[in-house]
Amino acid sequence: MYAFYKRIETQNQLSTDFLSFQPQVSVDVRNSLVGWLTSLHFSLDLLQPTLFLAVNIVDRFLSVEVVSSEHDLKQVAIVALVIACKFEENWSPTALTLMEEDEDGYGSTYYSQQQINAIEKNILQKLGWKLLVPTIHSFLVEIFESCGYCDQEFKDMAFFFGEVALNDYHATISYSPSTLAVSAIYAAMCVLKKSRGSKRRFLNTNQSYSKGEVTFCARRI
Repeated sequence: MYAFYKRIETQNQLSTDFLSFQPQVSVDVRNSLVGWLTSLHFSLDLLQPTLFLAVNIVDRFLSVEVVSSEHDLKQVAIVALVIACKFEENWSPTALTLMEEDEDGYGSTYYSQQQINAIEKNILQKLGWKLLVPTIHSFLVEIFESCGYCDQEFKDMAFFFGEVALNDYHATISYSPSTLAVSAIYAAMCVLKKSRGSKRRFLNTNQSYSKGEVTFCARRI
């Protein structure tokens, strides 16, 4: 599965600096949006992969479609989370439910179900209906399944750094999801003070990524 993900991640790579043609969406606005989406995701006790897919959907949509206002951006994020839930969860909240959960009031403007359906259809069409895309989470899961010996604390730390990377726009456009996943694991090894030998073996196992790139990316996130 890892090899398959590596093969298709280049086909879904985000456009370089896609926010440069978004007049209403700055880097800070995008990063704040991801933080808000993370809080909403947490309040609903959703699965981890749902968040990673939702952010991926938002970023890919922003790379192909201009959003006219920050409020419209919030609606896109809410519908992206609904789409991700349909793909990853056993249940899916409605967009109207998510708007009610939004304590900041970003979803307070009333949208009919018909309007929400239109937003969802537009997002899916712009993305070519592609939802089976490798995310940072996808690669973390595959790497951990292959190593077998990782304890839960280490995994939790790596997934935490994976979520931190989601909030960094420049990291998102500069590195592939697989590179961010490897760097998140390396960052976790450093924080948990894993031995130099362990870190060296990990880098040797993942030789398709340069040591300099991984260590620099790990320091960034």
